[in-house]
Amino acid sequence: MTNKQKAPSPRDLAIEAAQVFMIFPSETFLAPLEPYSDGEYPCAKSVASAAEGLHSVISAAGLPFQLIQESTMQRRFDRFHAAERILALIPEKPGSGLSEDSERRALKSADQKMTEFLNNDEGSDIIRDQIIFEMDRRLKSSTVRIAAQELLVQTLISTWSIFESFARSFIIAWLNDDPSRASSIIASQDLKDFFGKKVVDLQTIGDHGFDLSKSMGTVLFKDRRLDSLGNIRGAMKAFFNSSNIQTALGKDLWILNQRRHLFVHNRGVVDLEYLKKSGDTAPLGERLTLKCADVEQHLVSVREAIIAVGDAAAATAKSV
Repeated sequence: MTNKQKAPSPRDLAIEAAQVFMIFPSETFLAPLEPYSDGEYPCAKSVASAAEGLHSVISAAGLPFQLIQESTMQRRFDRFHAAERILALIPEKPGSGLSEDSERRALKSADQKMTEFLNNDEGSDIIRDQIIFEMDRRLKSSTVRIAAQELLVQTLISTWSIFESFARSFIIAWLNDDPSRASSIIASQDLKDFFGKKVVDLQTIGDHGFDLSKSMGTVLFKDRRLDSLGNIRGAMKAFFNSSNIQTALGKDLWILNQRRHLFVHNRGVVDLEYLKKSGDTAPLGERLTLKCADVEQHLVSVREAIIAVGDAAAATAKSV
């Protein structure tokens, strides 16, 4: 290293690592969804299921960082513990080794020193920097970088799946709760091609005892996939006169769906169709590279879309 070259600072390393390893607090992120999963809210089960899915996805995506953090903390504790066990040998009889009481005292003392270390600003900074340096060391491995990128891809795909599942579950539950809501969704011009000429057949109605008072949504969407953002928008528009919902179901969710489609059907290799539909500027013919910030933004957008639907549903229920 020449005199002009400087070693990267912990901040520089942290910026790079945070684009590869997900460092995302799921509890804080999911807190805004908690009121909507309460039993008093319409279709609370749909929100609760989505929140559970998001928690699982975020936990899986953050696992590499969690493992690095825990191993770093464990190594520091092991140093304290080893030192205390060595000191505990001094009063013991020669050749006797550590007694059970001495082992317990050494462990307790190590726990206390570790707590004091972490509660000290200098100690917490040391741990922080060691975690950063460990992440940087791991990133020097091409295998780790490839695995981290694949984990981000799977997180993105799962994030869309959670939203799609929520939308379908909510729409069906909303119709099952009040079958009269079906009139607006069937009359929607946005869903004309989705339903086609034959909305529902007599056999399907018969399967439900010719009583659709609690199963209208189940019947209408039997054997119908609801994996298009356009159709989801159309259904929500038919239900609610809400600009907030249409905004929440906007550009970012559209890009999320396009990226999901690209990875699922083309292994992420950028083609003309993706560039045209997404407006992205990624190099044609190269595999799309995801950053944590991209995936985190998609997670936020899914959460905000769920909240927007929850608000509209609650307002509608109160006005009835």
